[in-house]
Amino acid sequence: DIKDIYEIRYRLEGLVARRVAAQATPEQLREMKEALDLQAFYTERDDSESIKNMDSQFHRDLYRFCGSSPLQHTLEPLLMRIVKYRKASLSAPDRARQSLDEHLAIYQAIVDHNEEEAERLMLLHIRAASTSILLQGNA
Repeated sequence: DIKDIYEIRYRLEGLVARRVAAQATPEQLREMKEALDLQAFYTERDDSESIKNMDSQFHRDLYRFCGSSPLQHTLEPLLMRIVKYRKASLSAPDRARQSLDEHLAIYQAIVDHNEEEAERLMLLHIRAASTSILLQGNA
């Protein structure tokens, strides 16, 4: 199931990032930045539970802001189904920092309204997350 979930996320979250980059409002950008600031705070403190929560919040924000109920309602339950695996992955050495850096790059592409770059970076992020989980033998 984990491999399937990541394949679905890979196929859909690039589209989500592209859509958010096309239409993000200043208020939505502020909300995303707040989640990223908290993710950075918890990453510095090595608080894996809070890192996972803020990492998830960033993705849920993107789902909410993409302008598509079907995408949001497809992806949110999938994110919740893999939460324990994501927490383990984010507890791996350097993965929490790497994930934060990936989120920050995605966010910057969204701020710049660079749809293609936002999609490309999201695809790299989902692939890196999937690889991290599979390498740990959690799936």
